[in-house]
Amino acid sequence: MGTETSGDVQADGDRCSLDYAATVLAALSGVRHLYGGKDVNEGVIAVLLVLASPGFFAWIASLVLGVDRRLLYLGSVGFTPSQVTRATVFVTRSV
Repeated sequence: MGTETSGDVQADGDRCSLDYAATVLAALSGVRHLYGGKDVNEGVIAVLLVLASPGFFAWIASLVLGVDRRLLYLGSVGFTPSQVTRATVFVTRSV
């Protein structure tokens, strides 16, 4: 009733600072994956980096089109540890 939190009051179309920060980071990651694929000498890794890039831009498009932000952030939270694990395996194999 009178004790609504800011999350309850915020409409789906409104953007918060977290949305803007996540959008900038997703755009930077997408661009980095595109150029990272060009810089990597290994064929399979380069292709995977380039193929991952559209996912970041799809995330931004989903946010702009009004997909539930909680689902987008939940997917991002699940995606990040997989990337850290993949990078760790890649680095430890090459050492």
